[in-house]
Amino acid sequence: MNVCILVGNIGKDPEITYSGSGMAIAKFSVATSKKVKEEKKTQWHNMVAFGKTAEFVAKYVHKGDRFAFQGEIDYNTVEKDGQKRTYTSIIIDKVDFCGGNRAPDTVDTAQSAPTNTQSTDDDLPF
Repeated sequence: MNVCILVGNIGKDPEITYSGSGMAIAKFSVATSKKVKEEKKTQWHNMVAFGKTAEFVAKYVHKGDRFAFQGEIDYNTVEKDGQKRTYTSIIIDKVDFCGGNRAPDTVDTAQSAPTNTQSTDDDLPF
């Protein structure tokens, strides 16, 4: 099973392109941080979204925003000038907004549209 969950801040606005068949593709970076002893350690992750998820990203994801992402780790090896290089990216299948009121709470590619997570007292299990 290849599942990755990251919560972090968007490094720059996503770059949106379209495939030959018209499918949206969004590429951007996310910074995650943790404290190691007295020092803050930040790592950058390359993110890629396709289809409805990419359209959601294009509309709602902006530099500095905080999001949670679920997806799978993807490794690509490219040979350039006789040297092999491996690039790692996260292929996103779920996005959760972590603050503010600008975006719907979640988008899941299996649902093909943002979900509305508002509930009433009748929905509560207690």
